[in-house]
Parts: sequence; C-alpha cells; structure tokens
Amino acid sequence: MRIQFDIDLTDEDVSRLGTVLRDPVARDTGDRPKSIDDSLNDCAHAALREYIELFLARKVFMRIRDQREYRLLQLTAHAFNNHIPSEATVSELFQLTPAEARSLLRSLRARYRFDMAIAIDATAKGILETLSFSKADEAYRVEIRDSTIIEHFRYMLQKEDATYSPPRKKEHTSGVWLFSREAANSLRRTYGLSMLIKDDER
Repeated sequence: MRIQFDIDLTDEDVSRLGTVLRDPVARDTGDRPKSIDDSLNDCAHAALREYIELFLARKVFMRIRDQREYRLLQLTAHAFNNHIPSEATVSELFQLTPAEARSLLRSLRARYRFDMAIAIDATAKGILETLSFSKADEAYRVEIRDSTIIEHFRYMLQKEDATYSPPRKKEHTSGVWLFSREAANSLRRTYGLSMLIKDDER
C-alpha cells in the first residue's frame, strides 16, 4: 500500500528539523544527510506502523514509557536504517534528559532484544570498522556515543573469553573508547571483518 500526503512547514521549522532530525540521523548512521522530505517520510513510516499496531489492538500501551520504547523501536528501524541512535539524539527527539535517554535505550534493548538484534549488529559492525590505532594510547580507539553498545561488546567478550580486556573509556573524553588488538579482533571475527595486525599499529 502506498500512502502520500502534503504537509505545510515554515522555513524556520524546516531549518530546525534539519538540526534535530536530519543531521543527527546522518551522524548516527554514518550515511549522507537526506533531504528533510525523505527524513520526515521515514518518520511517517515509523509513526504509521505504530498506529496500525494500535488500531489492530496488537500494541496498546497503558504507560507512556512503553509507548516510547515501541516508538523508538520503529524509528530505529525506519528513520535510522536499523542503526541505534545515540543517547544525545534520543534525548533531543524525545525531550528527555541524558540519563532518561540512556535508560530508554537500555530498556528498549532488553525488552525488544530480538527485534533490536539487526540494529545492534549493524551499529556494532560499523563501529568496529572505524577502529584506528593510537600510538599515544597504545590501543585502538573509536568514538562510541551509545553505552548500550559498550555493554554489548563487553558481553560478547565475556562470552568469548573472560581473559580479554574489556574496552575502556579514554580519560577526559566524552565518548572515546580504547580496545586492545586481541579484544578488537575477537569482536571483528564475529562480524566477518579482517583481523588487525601489528603492521596496522605503525
């Protein structure tokens, strides 16, 4: 079924939507920024799915938090191209404090763990692909904005081998994490990525 409609927005609204929606989506997914039209179309798809589930009595929520979880699930699938949005983005889109956004993401992953599996894997793989060696830190570093992904990495490493050192946060940074080569390779192997070698550390 194909559904189309028009909506009137002021220039100020369009500019604001670029700041709070389009740009954060591009940042969190690593994709090129879409037009506002396409960004809103993705969100409309997510919203329509939410309404359909409500009208068919498959998803009737009595608590606002439950509704937020499901709404975020749909946005993750349709607006964020199955990538987990950052805590900062969730905070801005849902008008939440950073702590509330972090809690919402954590509960989303726990409650919809099977639905979120694709998004978690896509996000984790994208992060592992951007690891780069830092001579100053003597470790591989990457920026990670979502603490739930860190928890995912830690769980995977513990399941694989408890002796692997978990990623550690670089001091005096807001979201830079450091990985040993052994830990990074254990995680990369899971996602079919090439192994890091000593030559990568020159």
